[in-house]
Amino acid sequence: MKGILVKLVCLLFVLGLGRALMADAGAGNPYATPSQPAVKSYPGYYYDPQTRRYYPLPKATATATPTPAPTPSGPAPHISIQPFGDMQFSLLLLGGYSMPSGEMADREQPLPFFDVEGQVKTTERLSMALAYTYTAFAYKPALAAGGANQPDSLNGLTVKGLYDLVQQDTWSLHAGLGASVYMINSAIQTSVKGDGSPIMGYTNDTGFGLAVGGGVEYPFMPHLALVVDAWYNGVSVDGGTGAQRIFGQFSVGAKYTF
Repeated sequence: MKGILVKLVCLLFVLGLGRALMADAGAGNPYATPSQPAVKSYPGYYYDPQTRRYYPLPKATATATPTPAPTPSGPAPHISIQPFGDMQFSLLLLGGYSMPSGEMADREQPLPFFDVEGQVKTTERLSMALAYTYTAFAYKPALAAGGANQPDSLNGLTVKGLYDLVQQDTWSLHAGLGASVYMINSAIQTSVKGDGSPIMGYTNDTGFGLAVGGGVEYPFMPHLALVVDAWYNGVSVDGGTGAQRIFGQFSVGAKYTF
């Protein structure tokens, strides 16, 4: 009986020692399957089965953060939803002298005039304008003695097209062409005195004409500019049968841009 117990103890010892040796051999074998739950995976890390630890991946193999698309350079495109959103509106007040020319200068003298003008800039360089002008000319002494004591007056509307020839930060130069219609109150000779001097009366006429000219603008505030203008006008009266009006206008004024 005692021998049987000794044999059983020896057998259990051998079995336990064998299992321990097998466990040590498995731990030293890098290809042995570890007796642990499935290894979890984490973004940016890898698992080392020998050390049973997680280590960060190199930067070259790490997941890169998406690079945002480059923002287009330059100003954002402008889309106007208003019919006049791209136009500039301006108001001009001008004053100066009207100078008669040709046969008109033989009987009349210069007088001041004024001009009120609205402009709209349709493109970067082109503008359209509508101007109301009152201009007058005084008759020379010989005609004034015969009754021409009131000036030769012209009330006109002129449509102009203006083009900027030069555009600078501190000044600009423009040229233009216009078409006009005038209501004219002028003196005419009705009879002759005994000494041969004329007797004058007045009549109303309608005249149509063309104008050509230009000017310079000097902006001195965000919305204000100084304007210097010179225009040459030719007006035909009664379809060309009446006395022609040919005169120049020189003016200075202010321009306000809304």
